Amino acid sequence: MWRCRLPTLRTARPIPVPLLVPRALRLSSSTASCSAYDAPADRVRIHEADPVGVAPERTQYAHVQQSAKAAPASKAYAVDTLHAFLSPSNLSSSTPLLHSARTLRALYLAACARGDMRKLSAGRLSGLISIFGTLSACNGPPVHMSQIYAPVTKHMDAHFFKPRWGFVMQLVRDKANAEKYLLPMDMYWFVRAQLALAQVEGIVVDPHEDAELSRAREVYLRSPFEHENIDAHLPYLYTLLRQQREGAAVELVGWLSVFLRRHIYSSPRFTKLLWDTVLSDIVKSSESLQDALLAAVWHRLNPNQPPEHEASTSQTDSQFARRSTDSTPSHHASPFCDNAIGLSDQLAGVLFPDPSETPAGFCSGTPSQLHLREWALTHIRDMFYPNTGLPLSARWRNLTLLALANSPSPELTQASLSSPHGTRKLVAADFRVVAILSILERIATPTTSSNDDQIQDFVRGIWSVWVEIVEDDRRVESAMIRPMVASFLRLAAATRDDDLRRACLRLCNTGFWTFHVGDDHAKRQVQMLAAEFIVA
Repeated sequence: MWRCRLPTLRTARPIPVPLLVPRALRLSSSTASCSAYDAPADRVRIHEADPVGVAPERTQYAHVQQSAKAAPASKAYAVDTLHAFLSPSNLSSSTPLLHSARTLRALYLAACARGDMRKLSAGRLSGLISIFGTLSACNGPPVHMSQIYAPVTKHMDAHFFKPRWGFVMQLVRDKANAEKYLLPMDMYWFVRAQLALAQVEGIVVDPHEDAELSRAREVYLRSPFEHENIDAHLPYLYTLLRQQREGAAVELVGWLSVFLRRHIYSSPRFTKLLWDTVLSDIVKSSESLQDALLAAVWHRLNPNQPPEHEASTSQTDSQFARRSTDSTPSHHASPFCDNAIGLSDQLAGVLFPDPSETPAGFCSGTPSQLHLREWALTHIRDMFYPNTGLPLSARWRNLTLLALANSPSPELTQASLSSPHGTRKLVAADFRVVAILSILERIATPTTSSNDDQIQDFVRGIWSVWVEIVEDDRRVESAMIRPMVASFLRLAAATRDDDLRRACLRLCNTGFWTFHVGDDHAKRQVQMLAAEFIVA
């Protein structure tokens, strides 16, 4: 042990400054080496790959950390160290040069402080984004092969690591601000970071590298990520729908499920997107996607299950009730049901309620209106209740019919494939008949249906089955039967089917012209039914 004899206070003499400085330097270096020699081996952590002057990861022993005063002098080497680490040869090597995630972040911030970030190529920045994205998604090195987007992360130490989604977003934004080309994978990690920071679960972002999808995601770089605003995401969601790929469909269904579960009210644009998704070919061929959508629909209809994230939902729904993102009014079921389309609107109104409708208003009205609302509420829950014995295919057929009934341009072939004959016996006020009549009313016009024998035969087939059920069950409320007869009369006029017109008249003469005094809704139904008979 080296010892230094210092003069005592009694015999102290002034020491010249040129001799004092070298002596102090020798003393400090000897003391430092002695401390390192005496320290236990398990209390010294050496990071060979850490660049000189950049603070290494924190340890529980403060004496091992480097001096903070040395960091500014070494910032010049930060970009060189990053450049070497992010080289393609190192990232793909089986024995790569490694740095901890915290050191990489410190290196990047040091390079930004000197303005050297632009010296990193677009490919190296994308590699850094993928590294932090992969580590954040897996909360450490990836375990499964499907999680590996940056192979070097398999070798990195997960000790003291925590997700860095905010840093991922900073990397993507810095790359965009530096006017470097954004790869599709960059925007993939950006959307994942946005969802993670917003604490939105259940959305599996599509990792497919598609240019159109990447451009749609770049919108989030220039606008705030309003995860509670449904309409703000519709352009991006329609881009996912146009992809017609399984990965894009999985992400789209995840978005729809989150919105269906979180929000009571929605705009017509969102409703149209839902119907378009239900009718898309990619969803029709996947039972897992169908099951996910049906579960979200039932979540809205389940009276014993409140919406998820109820606090934020109530606030968002109140804001939606006061404003609208477009000029289209929200879905509003007509108080009068004059035909099958009106009945279909009543069912859709249960799934997507009108924000202006108060609970008290929903329970008020004439006796026929109350019967209609009770029928719509009970019937649509029976259509999607998973424990009624209905298989997945039957519940999905019901959702498809509801989408077709609300589609502006349905196809007869789709309606034919979804015939009212199914696993459950038909009833007089059956949704399947209501939906098909709504579809046919939109398809059949006097100019297109007069010479179309297919539509005429299809309408007659439905009538022959349905009229027998009505005649056998006279307990059904007339408020549900009159609109359906009115739709048959419209179809008889469109197809110029006089036999169907006379059959409708015979059914009406069995008691459907009468109504209770004071029931203005039933009175209007009778008036509209008479008008349809005159037109037919």
